[in-house]
Amino acid sequence: MAHSLRLSELCAFFGITRQAYYKHHAVLRGQENHLMAQHELLVAVQRFRHRMPRLGARKLLYLLEQNEPALVENIGRDAFFDLLPRENLLIKPRQGYSTKTTDSRHSFRKYPDLYNDHRVTFLEPFMAVVADITYIHTLEGFAYAAILTDVASRMVVGFDVSASLCVEGSLRAAQMMIKLFKHAQVQGYTLSAKPIHHSDRGVQYCCADYIRLIDHYGFLPSMTQSGEPTDNALAERVNGTFKEEFSFNTTFKSIKAVQQAFPESALIYNTERPHLALDMKTPNQVIQQFFMP
Repeated sequence: MAHSLRLSELCAFFGITRQAYYKHHAVLRGQENHLMAQHELLVAVQRFRHRMPRLGARKLLYLLEQNEPALVENIGRDAFFDLLPRENLLIKPRQGYSTKTTDSRHSFRKYPDLYNDHRVTFLEPFMAVVADITYIHTLEGFAYAAILTDVASRMVVGFDVSASLCVEGSLRAAQMMIKLFKHAQVQGYTLSAKPIHHSDRGVQYCCADYIRLIDHYGFLPSMTQSGEPTDNALAERVNGTFKEEFSFNTTFKSIKAVQQAFPESALIYNTERPHLALDMKTPNQVIQQFFMP
């Protein structure tokens, strides 16, 4: 008749104590749980990276802490930062393309710099918006994204992607911005001074049609003087964010593909991506303190 050995007999046969046996299994369970937790964490990382492909590690950790706290409660900051390169999840810098989007050799009036010269702290939405145009490479040539960003909230308040640098794209972006501005005014939002529209001195922003549009809605034109990127630093950073974090620094199949991808990226940028300058809030969270977008 078969005789099943008790655990104590098995332990004695292998020359170990029952305490050592239980400790060994506890260690194995701990390792298994650790690997499972790490796997779940990496799945969450990939989920965020799917929507924001090149989001930096610090912002990634913040989003995990806010949305998946159980996954990061037992991992330290340094351990998380060590995990990303070990799993080949660090963002590597890319080599950008070079093209010129600003042509200031025109006869239209060039306006003074009201944005940098006044050194005002723009703490409320639409006190100042910054405008710029960035290029995106496609197999059909360059697509050009005209982007308007609110300084206080960092919200992209207007954008347009077109196949040329003609003023129509910038006008469409400005019309989107003005629609949001009018919406805020309907909700009772007011400013104590005229808002500033800051840009470079490109023909798109100096031409009569563009100046007439922003002037009609009370915006004061402000323009860079030296042509240095630092004169419109926030707009340059926003361009860089879309290129580096949302993969607009890659080559798209067509201009239409860029036009299809950009709106969703702008929505994610406004509603999901935390900003260091906003104490890790999203632009949408900041602007809701003043009105509902």
